[in-house]
Amino acid sequence: MEEAIHEIEKNDGLRMTWNVLPIVDTEELRLPIPIGVLYSPHQQCEMLEYEPIFCLTCRSILNPYTTVDYNTKEWTCIFCNKKNHLPPHYRDISPESLPNEMISCTTEYLLTRESTFQPTFFFVVDMCTFDEQRYNLLIDGIRITYNGLPDESTVGLITYGTNINLFDFQSEIKRTFIFSGGRNYEKKTLEKYFKDDKANTQFLSFVFTKKTVDVNDFVKMMERDPFPVRSGLRQIRCTGSALSFAVSLLESVVHDAATKIFLFTEGPITFGPGIMASLNLKENIRSGNDILRGKAKYVRESKRYFDGLAKRMANLGMSIDILSATLNDIGLYEMQSLIDLTGGLVIMAQDFDHDIFTTSCEKNVRSKNGVMEMVFNAKFKIQTKGLTYKSGIGLGSPLLNQKNEQIGWKLGSLHRNSNVGFIFDCKANRREDQVGYIQIITQYQQSDRKLITRVTTAARVFGKLQKFKQGFDQEAALILQARMFTFGTHLEEDLDLVRRIDRSLIHFVKKFGESNNHLKLSSSMTLYPNFIYFLRRSLLVQTETNSPDETSYYRNIVTREPVTNAMTMIYPTLTAFSYQDETKPVPMDAKSLQPDIILLLDTFHNVLIWKGEHINQWIQEGYHEKEEYKFLKDCIDEAEKRAKKLVEERLPTPQFTSTERYGSQERILLAKVNPSIKGQVVVTDDIDYAAFYDFLCKIVKNN
Repeated sequence: MEEAIHEIEKNDGLRMTWNVLPIVDTEELRLPIPIGVLYSPHQQCEMLEYEPIFCLTCRSILNPYTTVDYNTKEWTCIFCNKKNHLPPHYRDISPESLPNEMISCTTEYLLTRESTFQPTFFFVVDMCTFDEQRYNLLIDGIRITYNGLPDESTVGLITYGTNINLFDFQSEIKRTFIFSGGRNYEKKTLEKYFKDDKANTQFLSFVFTKKTVDVNDFVKMMERDPFPVRSGLRQIRCTGSALSFAVSLLESVVHDAATKIFLFTEGPITFGPGIMASLNLKENIRSGNDILRGKAKYVRESKRYFDGLAKRMANLGMSIDILSATLNDIGLYEMQSLIDLTGGLVIMAQDFDHDIFTTSCEKNVRSKNGVMEMVFNAKFKIQTKGLTYKSGIGLGSPLLNQKNEQIGWKLGSLHRNSNVGFIFDCKANRREDQVGYIQIITQYQQSDRKLITRVTTAARVFGKLQKFKQGFDQEAALILQARMFTFGTHLEEDLDLVRRIDRSLIHFVKKFGESNNHLKLSSSMTLYPNFIYFLRRSLLVQTETNSPDETSYYRNIVTREPVTNAMTMIYPTLTAFSYQDETKPVPMDAKSLQPDIILLLDTFHNVLIWKGEHINQWIQEGYHEKEEYKFLKDCIDEAEKRAKKLVEERLPTPQFTSTERYGSQERILLAKVNPSIKGQVVVTDDIDYAAFYDFLCKIVKNN
């Protein structure tokens, strides 16, 4: 089953928590983990250059599970059982000659119509940089992002600090309009202002075609905020006001079109709507404990402000990417809904590492064959049979029809690894071996204005309890649970987070454990308690050492990344390279730290090479440079090559570290492994997994 699960993920970008459906009602069954689908709607697949075939009744799309009458050239919809005629160009169809959409469960269609508008990119840039070094890093990030945009795309620029500066690049004499940073801006306010400006009656004059403005002319407008910062005070930074200005301006230019805001910011919001920190340096920026104790005076109002702004953006089909290189919190915790509802991305280089920040900016706007990997204005619809859609995670805002009825969801943008979640119920009892169907239809716009429809159809059989348990996907279940426990939650709700996770695990083990003398789970479920053990220890849950922004950042990544990537945030991968044995994964356990191997640790944000004591000693003595020890050099090179590939492919770019036994950076590895050996190897007060599991079994047996 595990091989089949990974093959489906590779081909269709889809993982399900339960790959066999229960024959009884899920409410009656009281599942501790719901039937969930984790789906990557922009994973690469074959594209067909023609229109999809829709069912005339329910608007589902032709797929491999469809029944076809080859004589009458009719197909029967699996969702509504209605018959439809195949179009004339399908007249040669036969069991031996099937179109791709009847072979592959996931297909993309290149539609004949195109979007009316080129994508619009609006830069909102914080000019309150702390020093020249960070100013230069900011400009480098903007240059890379600007250069990565398509030549035909539409671009605009706002800079801000104490005030908001709007730039007009279209006039013969370039003009700058200055607005107060102390207020919220609505569309009607800006319309009234510019209506009175006889020289500029249209908002379109504030955006330009990218190829008409050189990158040097673009960044030349970005001067550091001229207002002096008084001693004992923070810089005046009106991020909330600047974003409301940008959204209101764009609202008058575009609607339900490809629109992306790039917010470059370097510090806390200290002025105007959305404020999250005092100007007075004596008042610390809110911490996680402040929020838990209700002592963060700005948080509630700030979150309410950005929640409202996020809903406006989502309804307009906009998205926002937040790019930051700073040591301070920027208000990401308060702005979390901007990312959650629009499908945006966060890049945080908190130690302002130049390479991490600039390479992440470059990957964010990279193109293939002249088309950006990023896509826009995604719309989702779902068809089901045998299941009922219940809720979603990371799906953005509702998609409404003309009668104001919800017919799906929409996200402002998708990246190559974007992932969304759907939760389903099985309402009626079913016979064993009946089949349930799910079809996910996604439409989005590419940067070249072309429209794509992507269709993924999944079929799962219904089965009795034993068969049902065999279809359990432990990794998908962990990620779904992690999202359900943390997505969109406030830190105030974290007071009993560990207890809620523990209660869920106890319920799971009681439901599916088989108890004779010792509690036992089926082979498809044995790793799940271990995964939950690592979830409890992860930065998603143990937030005491994080700032609120860091916690929001980590939780955002688990919500938007595919299962395999998100797993590394909770249960990192550890790969052993040995000159005596083949390369293989090893347990995340202190026992894996052997002296004669090299380990590669992947925690998503950190890629670390660890050299055992003997290996490190041989390297220091130069053995790997001698011909007779080529096997040692090959082992080192293989580990470095694998690490380099991870760093190059991942967005955001992870921190790469090379260390050795007793090296200063070894702490990154020791903090992650199960402390089964304490003292010399791992110094910790944490209980190991064996003790955790024994305690879990005692609780289950006594209840």
